[in-house]
Amino acid sequence: MNAEIGIIQAGANQDSYAEAGAIGHAAASTQNFAANPAETAAAFGSPSRSVASAGPNPQRGSYDRTDLFDGEKEAEADIRRRRMTN
Repeated sequence: MNAEIGIIQAGANQDSYAEAGAIGHAAASTQNFAANPAETAAAFGSPSRSVASAGPNPQRGSYDRTDLFDGEKEAEADIRRRRMTN
């Protein structure tokens, strides 16, 4: 059995990407979120969705450990939406 481990970096601050990069973590598997209930739920929902979709799929193969959000970062999208409406 070939075990694959992926790590997600999430932070409710503005230096999440800098901190993740400092330890060699992929930016695609890093996500900022605002410290409020809606965005916290979105931040933790993103990896749940991504990991669930990474199950056995013969056309996709194994999941990409460098992009554990599959390019969809719901919490960051929510931050952008809120900025545009305020």
